[in-house]
Amino acid sequence: MRAYWLTATAIAALVLAPAPGRARTAPGPTSGPGLGLGPVYLSDPQRHRLMTFLIDLPAGRGPAPLVIVSPGAGGTAKAYAYLGAALARDGFVVFRLTQADGDEAHRQQLAEAADPWATLDALSGDPVVWRDRPQDISFLLDCLNDLSKRVPELQGRLRLDRIGLVGHSLGAYTALALAGAHNRFPDGTEGNFGDRRVTCFIAMSPQGPGVLGYAADSWRDVDRPVMIMTGSLDRAPDRHGGTYGPAWRLIPFLRMPPGDKYAVWLAEAGHLTFADRGLFREDLKPWITRAASLFMKGYLQGDAPARVELRANRLKEASGGLASVTSR
Repeated sequence: MRAYWLTATAIAALVLAPAPGRARTAPGPTSGPGLGLGPVYLSDPQRHRLMTFLIDLPAGRGPAPLVIVSPGAGGTAKAYAYLGAALARDGFVVFRLTQADGDEAHRQQLAEAADPWATLDALSGDPVVWRDRPQDISFLLDCLNDLSKRVPELQGRLRLDRIGLVGHSLGAYTALALAGAHNRFPDGTEGNFGDRRVTCFIAMSPQGPGVLGYAADSWRDVDRPVMIMTGSLDRAPDRHGGTYGPAWRLIPFLRMPPGDKYAVWLAEAGHLTFADRGLFREDLKPWITRAASLFMKGYLQGDAPARVELRANRLKEASGGLASVTSR
């Protein structure tokens, strides 16, 4: 194993595992040259946080925009191989993260839990997680210049002025926090983790008001391009014995300032449809990746026709009504 120490900033230690230790990826289109490289371990000693990520590289040798993928609570980099592979094929470098709540200890806790969903809910409701998650991404952004020099596979490959962030579930909270969404912590302080280094954001199955410290106006300052994704089966239990429906997940879209905002609606998509090997409607994966790719092309590659395709909702006809796009 070869170690890289970021001594220039003295803030992290980096390890890139050699080829024999690379993480396994699913067979087929999610595996191949340039996909699932790593894992890379990035440590923030000041916060005692460790992130792991896998790298998906596009063909060619030149610099490309970067897309960072933040998983759901307890999730790992492996859960979004399908998305990383699709974005890499379309010309993006992709970092698929495993954040601290997806480490081996937390995974074991979930495996042993009598009610894994209650355990995940408790994890998502922890204000420490609300703070650490977005700060992980900002720390990663701090390290990108060093990463691009120290990791051979990344030398000359990153456009540091073109960065997108995708998140699913708790990762959607993470993405929208960096986009400028505010939340209120139990001690009364306001969370404000916006980071202008990120150009655009995709939030898959995000949360509405009433959880994670969100209020009715928490998205008032989200002024950069954002895509929300949800579907007709994308429900979540509330804290009063009821259920939040998919319309609840669209509230952030409706309460952001208009301009470069998109909502993708997927027929019969459930909460886990967006993860690898989801439990509902695997046939929707091509439309998830198509929408994500068009959005990232439009805002990270300057592809005007991609933005036109989204705004014209051509996805609806192409998918036979399985996916549709609303913009504002």
